[in-house]
Amino acid sequence: MQMVSRTSRHSQLGDVSTPHVASGLSEAFVKIADTTVSGGAVTSVQFTGLDLETDGTYYISLYLLSAGAGGANIELQVNGDTTTTNYYNTRAQGSHASIVSTRFNTAGFSYLPDADIMVAHAYITKIASQPPWANCTSGFGDPALADITLWNGTWGHANTTNVTSIEVVSTTASAIANGSRLVLYQVKS
Repeated sequence: MQMVSRTSRHSQLGDVSTPHVASGLSEAFVKIADTTVSGGAVTSVQFTGLDLETDGTYYISLYLLSAGAGGANIELQVNGDTTTTNYYNTRAQGSHASIVSTRFNTAGFSYLPDADIMVAHAYITKIASQPPWANCTSGFGDPALADITLWNGTWGHANTTNVTSIEVVSTTASAIANGSRLVLYQVKS
C-alpha cells in the first residue's frame, strides 16, 4: 500500500493553495495530493489527514495500469472501513451494445482488467450528520481501445462520522502497477 498524508504532501507539492486547473476554474479545485505508484505494484493507495466535513467535497482522478495480477474490482473505501454491508452501491455498466444496471453492497466503483487500464473520476461529498456519498464515472479496457467499458455509479456509506481517510483498494493483491497516477483535489465552493 502506498500512503499519502495530506499534511506530508503539502511540502512535496509546494504551494497547494495555488489552484492547478484550467483558466476559469481557478477557485474551484485545490490539489491536495498527487501520487504516482513506483517501486513495485501495490494493492492500495491511501490519502490521510483529510477533513471531508469541513472541506465539503473531494474530487479524485485515477489513471490505473494493471500489473497483470488478474482482473480486480477497484474500491473507494473511507476511514479504513472494509465492511461491504456499510456501502450501498448502484451502478450502470455499458459495453458495446449492452447496458446493465445493478445494486451491490460494496465500495466498488470500477474494474481494472488484467493487462489493461482504468480511468476514473469520483466526487465524494459529506455534510455534517449525514453519510458521505460518492459519484463515480470510469472507463476501462485494453490500451488499444478495441474493447472499452463505461461504468457509472454511486455509493452511500452507512456511517455519518467525518471522513478522514480515503483509500483506493484493489480486490486482487498487487494489481495496481507502477506508473498508475492518483490525484486528490478539494472542491471549493
